[in-house]
Amino acid sequence: MAHLLLPSWCPGCGWAGVRICPECAAHLSHWFRAEADAPALPPALPVWAAAAYAGPAARVVMAWKSGHRPDLARPIHRLGRLLGRRLDEALDPGPVLLVPAPSGWRRRWAGNEVVAPLAEAIGAGLAETGRSAGVGRVLRRRGGRAHHLSQRQRRAERAAAISLRRGTRPRAGEAGIVVVDDVLTTGATLAASAQAAAPLGPVLGAIVLAATPRPVQEG
Repeated sequence: MAHLLLPSWCPGCGWAGVRICPECAAHLSHWFRAEADAPALPPALPVWAAAAYAGPAARVVMAWKSGHRPDLARPIHRLGRLLGRRLDEALDPGPVLLVPAPSGWRRRWAGNEVVAPLAEAIGAGLAETGRSAGVGRVLRRRGGRAHHLSQRQRRAERAAAISLRRGTRPRAGEAGIVVVDDVLTTGATLAASAQAAAPLGPVLGAIVLAATPRPVQEG
């Protein structure tokens, strides 16, 4: 009866009666240093990801980001806790401040922010390892035209649009900074967020749910 009233299906493959099927969930359970074609990223900024942004994983992430599938929040947040535990293994000892990349005004207005809740889940996973971890919603973003711009214009727009919130006091290196975002494409958002958060402490890297895979050249 519940499935008749509130039907669900796996957005990765269409399997009815489940939020995410086991096979599509497996696509979101990897752990790797992202090797995306992201020209805006500084070479020294490591980025960790749980999935390649392609195929079933991309369809699941898009369904989650769209806000049309609120039932995906629970499994995505379970994945976030897993990412937090794996992130603990990748970092040197010490406290961590997770800084979510800021959402555009349209997403905030619609009440469909996804990055900050993902950061909270990753922070919970870090805390499960015994590491001191917190989440700081310290960045703001103005504008929102970047999806219609070239890569160079997008880098410039994001660098100008993302900054520390007013009243945020720089810290004296109390914790290492890890920037959190949902998807890595060009790297413009992560690069701008890392630069804006740098006054709060050393930027250790970034973590995303999925990263656009590097194109494979044949021949």
